[in-house]
Amino acid sequence: MNHRITPVVNQYGGLGASGDLAHNGRILSVLRHHHRADVWDANGQRRRAHEALDEAGIPPLELDPKAGLGLCNGDNFSTGLALLLFADTIEALFASIAIGAMTVEVLRGTNRCFHPMLDAVRPHHGQREVAS
Repeated sequence: MNHRITPVVNQYGGLGASGDLAHNGRILSVLRHHHRADVWDANGQRRRAHEALDEAGIPPLELDPKAGLGLCNGDNFSTGLALLLFADTIEALFASIAIGAMTVEVLRGTNRCFHPMLDAVRPHHGQREVAS
C-alpha cells in the first residue's frame, strides 16, 4: 500500500465465507512474485507483480513450511475488505457533513438547528459533533 501497488484479485473463486482461500491465494502469489500474478501499479496500469515489486524494491516473500497455509486461511480477506469499506464510508460521512454545512451557508439558511440549547435537549453524540 505504501508503494500504491494493489494485487489484482478477481471477484470469482471464493465463497466470501470463512476462508476466502482463492482471494488470499492471489494476494500471496503477488507477495511471492509469481510470474502469473498481476497488480495495479501507482499509475493505474495492470502489470506483472514480480516486475512492479522488483522496481519498488520489495523482495519476494519467503515462506517456511505451513506458513502459506496460515496466510491463506481464515477470513482476513473479508475483514480487510470490510475495513477499506469502513474507511470509505467515514470519508463519505465527513464529506456529506461538509457539503451540508456549505449548502446551508450558500442558501443563507439559519444555524438555529445547531443551537447549543437544542444540543442539550437532544444529547446525541452525533448531533453535538455536527453542530460544533
